[in-house]
Amino acid sequence: MCHRTRTQLFHNAIRDSVPDEFINTQRRKSNRIGMKESQPQRVLISGENAKYLEEAQIPLSLACVTHSGWPMVLSLWYMYSEGRLWCATQKTAKVVEYLRREPRCAFEVAGEAPPYHGVRGQGIPTLNEKRGKEFLERLLWRYLKGIQSPLAKQLLSRSENEVAIEIEPTNMFVWDYSKRMRSSLPVR
Repeated sequence: MCHRTRTQLFHNAIRDSVPDEFINTQRRKSNRIGMKESQPQRVLISGENAKYLEEAQIPLSLACVTHSGWPMVLSLWYMYSEGRLWCATQKTAKVVEYLRREPRCAFEVAGEAPPYHGVRGQGIPTLNEKRGKEFLERLLWRYLKGIQSPLAKQLLSRSENEVAIEIEPTNMFVWDYSKRMRSSLPVR
């Protein structure tokens, strides 16, 4: 069997194994002046996908490229607001350096317990120092339900050095295996 035939069989097997629940939100091409056709444009998140991102209280996994050229994945608290994903971290964090150097990233928001459901994609991050403290406080309310806990107080004591990471999705994939896994899950 030649290489081309094996490659075609492999691609067909991959394509056929993708479940019906897998949705690819198409990459949109830009028509803005000054941008090349191949540059990605913002993907709109709506309906059930937006609801999932608003309600899921799990960290976002953020992938970025380090100075060595190797990818790194880290977890950050996030929130979905203004049609974007927002995180907050210290200005001196390595991830800030990485995103300044290579302003492209990938992300995933997905729980670890079945039935599996999640959102993953790629985006353009913007570092926003003016809104760092604002989003830190909003994230504390989202994840800790307030700003009075010892952890919240510790994080707020350094809030003048906080930077918001605004991620504008450019390519997004959503999956939901709830229907497929319903009969396989233990009854609670």
